Amino acid sequence: MRPYLIPYVKAGNGHKAAAMALREAFDMKKSSSVTVDVLNFSDKVFRILYSNIYEIIGEHSHKSCGAIYKLTDQKRDKSSLVQLVDKISEKNLTQFREFLRDNDPPAAICTHFLPQAILARMKLCGLYKGKVYACITDFDLHLMWLCKGVDGYFVANKVVKEKLIELGISSSMIEVTGIPVKSAFQNPDIIKERTSRSARMRILVSGSSITDKKVINLLNLMAKLELPLDIEVITGRNEGLYSKLSDISLPQPMSLNIHGFIDNMEQLMSRSDIMITKPGGLTLSESLCCDLPTIMFSPIPYQETNNARFIEVNGAGFLCQEIPCILRRLSFLYHNPDHLSAMRRKCRSLAFPGAAQMIADKVMKPLHGNLPDYALKKKTGLKMEGTGAIR
Repeated sequence: MRPYLIPYVKAGNGHKAAAMALREAFDMKKSSSVTVDVLNFSDKVFRILYSNIYEIIGEHSHKSCGAIYKLTDQKRDKSSLVQLVDKISEKNLTQFREFLRDNDPPAAICTHFLPQAILARMKLCGLYKGKVYACITDFDLHLMWLCKGVDGYFVANKVVKEKLIELGISSSMIEVTGIPVKSAFQNPDIIKERTSRSARMRILVSGSSITDKKVINLLNLMAKLELPLDIEVITGRNEGLYSKLSDISLPQPMSLNIHGFIDNMEQLMSRSDIMITKPGGLTLSESLCCDLPTIMFSPIPYQETNNARFIEVNGAGFLCQEIPCILRRLSFLYHNPDHLSAMRRKCRSLAFPGAAQMIADKVMKPLHGNLPDYALKKKTGLKMEGTGAIR
């Protein structure tokens, strides 16, 4: 059968993580699928401009990110800038369009708006006959996701659904599935019951997407709380931050453990009481599935700020713009364990642990049984991942 296509863009980690969760869901249903970063179809210059610069700006210049968000948060038919972005993207992704014409996947589930826009336009022009689905990976709506030619939207919550309906999208085209996370975050055995309160509080800090200076300042100021905190910091692939933190020692009664790149995030989340993190859509979805309240820090304006506000309004976390606010929240939660327990229950009520499986079911249902065996025509030198019959 022809593999389902799950295209993403590695601008940040969330879009890829959602794509991998979807691929895992199709694998579990014994249905072939392929994930691919569409930027691999472009030249190096476009790839750097679209992905690497976004990550640099996202870490070091939040004002620039906010400005870009606002400028592109416009309807396509009314924004010359968005139309220009689409034209530039199409020009630089000719090979992606050729790949689609060669293989004509029965459906594409896009976890980023770039491939979605290209697929939707091809469909309107009669160059693609499959289904086009948008899997929105934030808790609010950016208008770049709005495209004519999209067959369905998978969204995080009713807020996004209502906004799409206000913009003229039929309710029947929108499914509130949650944001897809890997099955490791869905296993009830991984979530430890925290019914009895330890004298110590376990703090997980996701430092890989926060500037080194802010992480170091946070730890130095946390040392002044004089609370029994067990702090674990994840630095990811930021070897420089890992090296800097290795020189930090916290006074008793605190402990500090530094991790580099890890592949067991669900285990660290499951044994933590609170997580300090940037409010990316995927990270928050994973924490909700682990019943883990969050203190959200250093958000990118609009995109991550909106995520944080959704979590805060629903009682599953706190948004802090400055480090002293984090310290106050930590102290409050330590001395008010009942409030922390209530936040865990809020996490559970907001979580969609089966989002990826639900999306796979929705995509497969109208197509199942009508797909012949097929060998995917792979572009020379293109890195692809999945269970598609690549020959």
